[in-house]
Amino acid sequence: MTISLFVNVLICLASVCGIVASQTNEAIFNFWKIENPTLEQGSDNFRLDYVFNDMVEDSMISVTYWDKNCREGGVSLTPSGEGYNLELTGPDSSLGTGTGTRGYSLTLSPTYLVAGNSQIWSDDVQDQNGNSYSALDICSRVVLSTANGVEINFLETVLTVRYVFTDVGFAVDGVSITAPEEQTFELEMPLKLSVTVCMASGGPITQGSFIRICFDPGTQGTNDGYRMREINSFKYTKIGSDGEVIAQQEAVVESSQASNGFTKLTCEQGSVQCTTETLLLANFYDYSGPVGASGQATMQFGDQNSDEDRRRSRRLQEGVQEDFEVVFQVIASSQEGQDVNRVPRIDEPNTGIGAAGIGIIVLLVLDISTIFVLVFQHSFFKGMWFYL
Repeated sequence: MTISLFVNVLICLASVCGIVASQTNEAIFNFWKIENPTLEQGSDNFRLDYVFNDMVEDSMISVTYWDKNCREGGVSLTPSGEGYNLELTGPDSSLGTGTGTRGYSLTLSPTYLVAGNSQIWSDDVQDQNGNSYSALDICSRVVLSTANGVEINFLETVLTVRYVFTDVGFAVDGVSITAPEEQTFELEMPLKLSVTVCMASGGPITQGSFIRICFDPGTQGTNDGYRMREINSFKYTKIGSDGEVIAQQEAVVESSQASNGFTKLTCEQGSVQCTTETLLLANFYDYSGPVGASGQATMQFGDQNSDEDRRRSRRLQEGVQEDFEVVFQVIASSQEGQDVNRVPRIDEPNTGIGAAGIGIIVLLVLDISTIFVLVFQHSFFKGMWFYL
């Protein structure tokens, strides 16, 4: 009964942990999410209404303007130019707890002079039915960034106003908003990867040591929402005094622990930290000196760890790869090269008998004496002077 109750408690706790992790993941998505705007047409202007999570601060939102090609291959525009004016207003509510939204509006106000602005005005455009019209196209790029200026998510929207020529001049024939053909999650991330030797003992590294290396996005990167994705490659190298490689050992190959069996890789996509534990071959300890650990690791934004999670995130980045290298010292395995603080291994030869050897000899003598006593108590020896 007690064991059954204990198992049920564990199952319940595991379920709660899963729910908490799922809710945390969902909260990250909701915080950085940018919904497609809604379009409102006025008598002489056009308005795009955006909504954000109500914990997003004003300083985290920025907007730039482009021609119809948007930022990738497009021409940058000023908020006000020949024949148009763009104005961002908001928010429509104060900061909240993350359960609501805040609204911002972007208003385009064109004038008749826009027909002379070749950057955003096009004449003699034809639709699929062969009808000719003129078009005003402006792309707005709304960006969400972290407090230290790292871009996390963006949304590009092309506002197209269709005009036809009438007896009284140009008249609006229709208005629409579209997205560029393909939008990708762009991540301009500064160097954040932290790679350290993180052995619990903290003592000298000698032959037989399991070398533990920790990988994480660093304190600031973790606070900004970055997580580890994978260790792509990793190897240890020792260089001789003449500059030649005298020892090399693979630890991670193609994101998996090396087949040589000397490395344990622990790295779950979306986790804060990845680790490796490696037993280096004997030739790394031929003499004391530095050993280099180098390779490549990939970080991502958010803790999603499956294709399903990536589909839920409309524009999740594919990850940011970084090369790394860390150098540490090893102590030679020969007696004259050993550190005085080193604890001898049990398989090392010992030139002296020592206390343990003396104890074994004493026990052996006592055992032999006991055997003699037992033997000479046999009736065969009765009557002899040494009979016991």
